[in-house]
Amino acid sequence: MLARRPAPRELPRPDRGAAVTGKFSKHPTARPRTRWHLTLCAAIATLGLCRGGVALAATAPPVHDCDRLAASNYDSAAPVAGIKYQDLDAERAIPACRHAVTAWPATARFEYQLGRALERRGEVEEAVTWYARAAEHGHVIAQYNLGAMYEVGDTVPQDDAAAFHWLRRSASQGLALAEARLGNLYRLGLGIAADPATARRWLERAVAQDEPLAMFYLGQFHEQGSDGTPDQARAIAWYRKAAARGQPQAVARLKALGQPQ
Repeated sequence: MLARRPAPRELPRPDRGAAVTGKFSKHPTARPRTRWHLTLCAAIATLGLCRGGVALAATAPPVHDCDRLAASNYDSAAPVAGIKYQDLDAERAIPACRHAVTAWPATARFEYQLGRALERRGEVEEAVTWYARAAEHGHVIAQYNLGAMYEVGDTVPQDDAAAFHWLRRSASQGLALAEARLGNLYRLGLGIAADPATARRWLERAVAQDEPLAMFYLGQFHEQGSDGTPDQARAIAWYRKAAARGQPQAVARLKALGQPQ
């Protein structure tokens, strides 16, 4: 049987699983833009407090060096494009993000980005603290990262109950990778009583977003007969779908079964 805890914490693809939709949502009672709005926005544009010609509340955090240096390229809610984890310059990002969390406390994106920068520098204990703060404030990727860290147990003590808690919160926001991992926890009975029907439901939700890890887990579901009836043909079909999208465990499993991709 394959190891139950694959997949990196950092989201593996920017185009899959990021369920936070548009960067900015439209307020249902938004008023038409007037000359006054545009003049005000022109006056404060350098502070980053306008979007689309509409002035934001004075407390709204502007785009900050913390965003430029530490935003994830997988975070579709970030105000900038973000950078890859391996390209993150922690020495520059950490002081910028410390300033941001001080100037705008309880801002989830800054808390998450500080945690990301700290983890990049290997300061995992403090990174977990900031991920937890961001997760409590609803940051979907921080919730996922925290859940995966507790599930894998390589940087923090393994805790299936904590993993389940955070992955469920992330999955409830529609993050496909969290849906996949949550489904697998239900399948294996980790942090929650085993529930094949619920496991399959979460895995299929992730598959609907084209998440390869969920396809691999559905292969495991059918190969191991999680619903009481092993079905190798269906398992191989799911492994092939996952392998076609580059999922490494599916590739390895097909090879172990002597099956072509």
